[in-house]
Amino acid sequence: MTDTHRPPIRVKAIIASVSSEFGVTPQEIVGPRQNRNLIAARCAVACLARRAGRSLPQIGRVLNRHHATILNAERRAAQRMTVDPEFRRCVETIDRRLGCRPIFASETQEDAHP
Repeated sequence: MTDTHRPPIRVKAIIASVSSEFGVTPQEIVGPRQNRNLIAARCAVACLARRAGRSLPQIGRVLNRHHATILNAERRAAQRMTVDPEFRRCVETIDRRLGCRPIFASETQEDAHP
Protein backbone atom coordinates (compact mmCIF):
# COMPACT_ATOMS: atom_id res chain seq x y z
CA MET A 1 0.00 0.00 0.00
CA THR A 2 1.42 3.39 -0.95
CA ASP A 3 1.33 6.54 1.14
CA THR A 4 -1.43 7.99 -1.03
CA HIS A 5 -3.74 5.10 -0.10
CA ARG A 6 -3.17 5.13 3.64
CA PRO A 7 -6.25 5.86 5.71
CA PRO A 8 -6.09 9.27 7.39
CA ILE A 9 -4.74 9.35 10.92
CA ARG A 10 -7.43 10.32 13.39
CA VAL A 11 -6.76 13.05 15.95
CA LYS A 12 -7.94 10.70 18.71
CA ALA A 13 -5.25 8.18 17.67
CA ILE A 14 -2.67 10.95 17.86
CA ILE A 15 -3.94 11.93 21.32
CA ALA A 16 -3.68 8.31 22.47
CA SER A 17 -0.08 8.01 21.27
CA VAL A 18 0.92 11.38 22.72
CA SER A 19 -0.68 10.57 26.08
CA SER A 20 1.29 7.34 26.26
CA GLU A 21 4.59 9.02 25.36
CA PHE A 22 4.10 11.99 27.71
CA GLY A 23 2.68 10.01 30.64
CA VAL A 24 -0.70 11.75 30.77
CA THR A 25 -4.22 10.54 30.04
CA PRO A 26 -6.19 11.44 26.92
CA GLN A 27 -8.77 13.07 29.21
CA GLU A 28 -6.08 15.36 30.63
CA ILE A 29 -4.97 16.39 27.14
CA VAL A 30 -8.50 17.48 26.18
CA GLY A 31 -9.33 18.80 29.66
CA PRO A 32 -8.99 22.29 31.13
CA ARG A 33 -5.94 21.72 33.38
CA GLN A 34 -2.70 23.45 32.49
CA ASN A 35 0.75 22.39 33.54
CA ARG A 36 4.03 22.22 31.67
CA ASN A 37 3.68 18.55 30.66
CA LEU A 38 0.07 18.90 29.50
CA ILE A 39 0.88 21.98 27.45
CA ALA A 40 3.79 20.15 25.80
CA ALA A 41 1.52 17.19 25.05
CA ARG A 42 -1.11 19.46 23.48
CA CYS A 43 1.57 21.15 21.36
CA ALA A 44 2.74 17.73 20.17
CA VAL A 45 -0.84 16.75 19.28
CA ALA A 46 -1.33 20.00 17.33
CA CYS A 47 1.94 19.53 15.44
CA LEU A 48 1.32 15.88 14.55
CA ALA A 49 -2.34 16.41 13.65
CA ARG A 50 -1.43 19.25 11.28
CA ARG A 51 1.24 17.04 9.69
CA ALA A 52 -1.45 14.37 9.27
CA GLY A 53 -3.51 16.88 7.27
CA ARG A 54 -6.06 17.92 9.86
CA SER A 55 -7.40 21.46 9.85
CA LEU A 56 -7.09 23.84 12.80
CA PRO A 57 -10.87 23.73 13.50
CA GLN A 58 -10.88 19.89 13.36
CA ILE A 59 -8.06 19.67 15.87
CA GLY A 60 -9.63 22.38 18.02
CA ARG A 61 -12.94 20.52 18.23
CA VAL A 62 -11.26 17.34 19.46
CA LEU A 63 -9.02 19.19 21.94
CA ASN A 64 -11.82 21.51 23.12
CA ARG A 65 -9.77 24.54 22.08
CA HIS A 66 -10.21 27.47 19.69
CA HIS A 67 -8.52 27.07 16.32
CA ALA A 68 -6.23 30.03 17.07
CA THR A 69 -5.01 28.22 20.18
CA ILE A 70 -4.16 25.23 17.99
CA LEU A 71 -2.21 27.45 15.59
CA ASN A 72 -0.24 28.86 18.53
CA ALA A 73 0.41 25.35 19.87
CA GLU A 74 1.67 24.20 16.48
CA ARG A 75 4.08 27.15 16.31
CA ARG A 76 5.27 26.55 19.86
CA ALA A 77 5.90 22.88 19.09
CA ALA A 78 7.99 23.76 16.03
CA GLN A 79 10.02 26.24 18.08
CA ARG A 80 10.42 23.86 21.00
CA MET A 81 11.72 21.09 18.74
CA THR A 82 14.65 23.31 17.82
CA VAL A 83 15.74 23.80 21.45
CA ASP A 84 14.46 20.75 23.37
CA PRO A 85 15.95 17.43 22.19
CA GLU A 86 13.72 15.36 24.51
CA PHE A 87 10.54 16.96 23.16
CA ARG A 88 11.80 16.44 19.59
CA ARG A 89 12.58 12.78 20.35
CA CYS A 90 9.07 12.25 21.73
CA VAL A 91 7.43 13.83 18.68
CA GLU A 92 9.66 11.85 16.30
CA THR A 93 8.85 8.60 18.12
CA ILE A 94 5.12 9.24 17.84
CA ASP A 95 5.55 10.34 14.23
CA ARG A 96 7.24 7.03 13.33
CA ARG A 97 4.69 5.00 15.30
CA LEU A 98 1.76 6.60 13.48
CA GLY A 99 3.43 6.77 10.08
CA CYS A 100 3.00 10.50 9.51
CA ARG A 101 5.03 12.16 6.81
CA PRO A 102 8.42 13.60 7.74
CA ILE A 103 8.23 16.62 10.02
CA PHE A 104 11.60 18.13 9.28
CA ALA A 105 12.84 19.41 5.93
CA SER A 106 16.30 17.92 6.58
CA GLU A 107 14.78 14.43 6.84
CA THR A 108 12.96 14.92 3.54
CA GLN A 109 16.18 15.99 1.83
CA GLU A 110 18.11 13.06 3.29
CA ASP A 111 15.46 10.63 2.09
CA ALA A 112 15.61 12.09 -1.39
CA HIS A 113 19.43 12.02 -1.59
CA PRO A 114 20.84 8.95 0.22
